[in-house]
Amino acid sequence: MKLIKKMSCMFLALLMVITVLAVPTPAAAAERGGVPTKVRIYPGSYDNNAIEFNYVNSGDQIKNIKSSSNNLIAKQTYQREESEAYSDDSTSSNYAQIGLYAKKEGKYKVKFDIYSKDGTVKRSSHTVTVFAKSDAAVKSITLDGKDIRDANNSSAFTTKKSAKLSVKMSSGYTLKKITIRTYDKDGKSVEKVVKNNKKITFGQYGYSYSHNYQSEYSPEYYYGYWYKYLNAPTYIEITYKDKWTKEEDMVTYSVTRLSL
Repeated sequence: MKLIKKMSCMFLALLMVITVLAVPTPAAAAERGGVPTKVRIYPGSYDNNAIEFNYVNSGDQIKNIKSSSNNLIAKQTYQREESEAYSDDSTSSNYAQIGLYAKKEGKYKVKFDIYSKDGTVKRSSHTVTVFAKSDAAVKSITLDGKDIRDANNSSAFTTKKSAKLSVKMSSGYTLKKITIRTYDKDGKSVEKVVKNNKKITFGQYGYSYSHNYQSEYSPEYYYGYWYKYLNAPTYIEITYKDKWTKEEDMVTYSVTRLSL
């Protein structure tokens, strides 16, 4: 157990070192529901949870996954089953994921069926339209006129306390919301919705955490630890309407500075 916690801490630390993060995050993944009718992926990139949805019944399973083209690989990558008797919400505890990989750009179809646990009852059939497109939603994202996506641009790591944030979307994409996420002095996440082309204030504190434990069976056994990162990240979450699916997605960038 100690080893797992130590590895988790090291993994979190590695993530925090990364100064610029630009990963499209489907909004549907954060609010998993029924089977989607269309999804967006990027060609040449593996997406292990491109199609994600709740089962209606505990123990349901996916069968007969078929792709409309040899250029799109579709395979089930995750299955979760939980007995309804021990689940507060069986639909959120029983779900599946289908991973996708497109060899090249295109518009594809993925078909599959949902069956009962014993495989005797066919619950439903589904068709998901897959847009494999390589165009980026964000044309530019600048702080005081400097694009933070440029690897040679020192604005990804800053000593400033604030800067003017400007976001330009690529043609066909619509900016919906900009959310700034930072940490307070207690290491808790703080978020604020901001306007485009306005000054933002960078986070001053890094992620921190502490934990203490004392055994109720052997009071002489206890342990405690704490950590506080050197870097204070500012995450810039851009929510937009996708050009292809016409649904909301999100991409996140980050800028970091030394924490107080």
